[in-house]
Amino acid sequence: MRKRQLSIVKEMSGLLKQAHESVLKVISEKVIEENNLNAVFSLLSQCQSAAINMGNLIEESEGEGFITVKYLEDYCELVFSINEEIQKDSGTNNPDKVYKKLNKMLQKIDNSIAHDIPLKREAVFLPYKASMWDSLESVWEAADADPDCDAYVIPIPYFDKNPDGSVREEHYEGDLFPENVPVTHYSEFDFGKHHPDMIFIHNPYDYGNLVTTIHPFFYAENMKKVTDCLVYIPYFATSGGMGEDKSWCPVYDYADYIVIQSESYRQYYSKDIPDEKILPFGSPKFDKVIRKCQNPPTPPEEWVKRARGRKVMFYNTSLNCMLQDTPKYLKKMQYVFESFKNHPEYCLLWRPHPLFESTLKAMRLNCLEVYRALRENFKEEEGWILDDTPCVEDTIAFCDGYVGDMYSSIVALFGVAGKRIFILNDKIFGNNSIQECYTLPYLTNVGEKEKDKFYVSAENVLYRLKENDICERYLDISNSLVKSMYQFAYRYKDKIVLIPGLGQDFKIISNNGKVETINIVEQKKCHWSFHHAYTYNNYIILIPHDYTALVVLNLDKGEISYLDGVKGFFVSKESDDTLLGCTWFDKGWLFLLSYDSKKMIKINIETLEYEEKRTSIDFKVRKAIVLTEGTNEVWLTNAEGPFISRYNYVEDKCEIYHLYIEGLEAVNPESKQKTEEGYFGNIALIDGQIVVSPFNGNKYIALNRKTGEYKEYFPEIVESDIENTKEYKIIDLSRVPRLDGEGFRGEKLYVPINQSKEDSKKYREYGAVSRYCNCECEYNTLDDYLKNYNEYDYSKTDQIEKYKDVNAAPNGDCGERIFRYLIE
Repeated sequence: MRKRQLSIVKEMSGLLKQAHESVLKVISEKVIEENNLNAVFSLLSQCQSAAINMGNLIEESEGEGFITVKYLEDYCELVFSINEEIQKDSGTNNPDKVYKKLNKMLQKIDNSIAHDIPLKREAVFLPYKASMWDSLESVWEAADADPDCDAYVIPIPYFDKNPDGSVREEHYEGDLFPENVPVTHYSEFDFGKHHPDMIFIHNPYDYGNLVTTIHPFFYAENMKKVTDCLVYIPYFATSGGMGEDKSWCPVYDYADYIVIQSESYRQYYSKDIPDEKILPFGSPKFDKVIRKCQNPPTPPEEWVKRARGRKVMFYNTSLNCMLQDTPKYLKKMQYVFESFKNHPEYCLLWRPHPLFESTLKAMRLNCLEVYRALRENFKEEEGWILDDTPCVEDTIAFCDGYVGDMYSSIVALFGVAGKRIFILNDKIFGNNSIQECYTLPYLTNVGEKEKDKFYVSAENVLYRLKENDICERYLDISNSLVKSMYQFAYRYKDKIVLIPGLGQDFKIISNNGKVETINIVEQKKCHWSFHHAYTYNNYIILIPHDYTALVVLNLDKGEISYLDGVKGFFVSKESDDTLLGCTWFDKGWLFLLSYDSKKMIKINIETLEYEEKRTSIDFKVRKAIVLTEGTNEVWLTNAEGPFISRYNYVEDKCEIYHLYIEGLEAVNPESKQKTEEGYFGNIALIDGQIVVSPFNGNKYIALNRKTGEYKEYFPEIVESDIENTKEYKIIDLSRVPRLDGEGFRGEKLYVPINQSKEDSKKYREYGAVSRYCNCECEYNTLDDYLKNYNEYDYSKTDQIEKYKDVNAAPNGDCGERIFRYLIE
């Protein structure tokens, strides 16, 4: 029997008990008047009618001759005999006996209702796109396997939208679902009559999607009226993080439950959603790939023939990564193919994005033929596989590991399946192929009387500079592969302080190597937490990038203060670009100038009191630096054009210097086209001259502050006596300014690479991108990875454990957990 019907039966039983009490009350009167007698007969007649209705309802559900119906028939006979007895004697001498007889029989009926009538539930699944069915599939499988549940899959129609919000053609994909999924047409199901116990949906937008919309009849507001429980399960799954656009969606207001991947994903949903609505049970999408890998389906015979028992590596090429720099990306593809040709002990399986070629046609037409040639060359390799099958989970089950782009949902699928992940670096095309060093360290002197210098590398390792420009590894700060967790190392008294960049904590390192952590209030949505930092007496000031507040650490007290509101002033958005203003520090005051330079804010670091004012500056800014304290002057590099400026922030006066010299040009690093943006990066004071370093530009320029004359500047590089550098990574610091703005790093550093090579063979966390992976770098190319595959420090157990933060159902039982929770 359906739960709704059973509730009606139980409600009618409760009314019978109330009627029994009324009968007792009336017949307990010492003198029963004729009206009271008629009332007793009416109550007993109602009891008999209610019992007949209950029997009809149960018989309709459970069939003729059901035991509970037999008890109800006995009850009707009892009521009849009591009615006859009262009529014969114009009452009764023992009302309690009548009451007990009725209740005893009703108790027998209630016990039968509780134990004999099986509860039958009804679960309805409303997918709209067949390709998204995997987000509901494992829940349906659990419901379909339950003998006490009727599960209906009802694909619903959806429409494309015009720019004005009106709808165009209708789509219905009911004929595209797997053969094992019985589909019910939406026109054949009466929602009002059925009133399902639970309805599952995966579209969170309803009217809120600008591109498509499901039929309004199936909006969550309407579905909530015809079910006891409306459950939303996301159509997507991620390896970490979630877009802000999904923090709140129209469906959330009506859903009784929202399924999320794990507890850690709660932060990405609006705080206005009650916690009791959230079910952190995993994702049915992960269930599918986990189950496929546990019980792999039979692969195509051609694949088995081509693989010939070798390890099969899944090569993934995504659209987003390709569009960033298409020529370089295609060159990387060629390198990948050549690497696997050199390692025939592997079978390469390539699964191009289905829209890869059409995207090239529409957006990178000049690269189309190169791609087509690569594809044809790939197809000629007898031992390789070009995958265009519809089910990626089947393919993952066939493969041993992943090789490919960082930002792809397929990374998460390999992660939860417990299969190796190797993330490619598109700047690497073979051993020793990187010409530029993209891992520049931040140096800080520890004091004039101190001999030690420290820097923290982008790999989160603290180095100490020894003699002859050679660095020694001093301390490993983090086991994460996330780069640039810290901006630089700062000496305060007898300790070294690591100041966060991408990270959200300070590391305090004492002379004995003990490390203390001071945590900042965590904000998970930050990719790049802090843009810059200043040190002043016992204070460290962090300038926000993605973080929402200015952060100030008092080193003496170990206390952190926060100033909200400044990020919106300092950080702005233009299209998809994050645009930053500039900052400077002078005499205990922090100044922030907005990107368009129209507004300036002045903050007292000790009290965090601030004031805001307008400026007369009329250009976009990039960098600001105070070269001489006490002059109220700051030097600014312009974001557009070969200009720098001297600005008196007290008098609001600005003097602009045009620094164009012959041969000066700026080139956009992505498009490789000339641009007027970002000629200069940093400013330094060297031998009394203002020197600017290139950003997109190609020259250093020195300006005489007194005469206004300027010329090209050639930074001095200190040559080292070291001849053999095979054991060292050479870091050229000629373009890295000192933290105090006085000069550039006219030196080269030599960092030992043996330890770095060993580190590169470890599987570690790569932030939100992958919880457990190995990444290509200059010490660890794809060729190295294939050659030394078995030497890498890999653990499937550790990988599954790490991915619990992404998937709360590592055993692939999310669907079962959701269904069981709802019925219990």
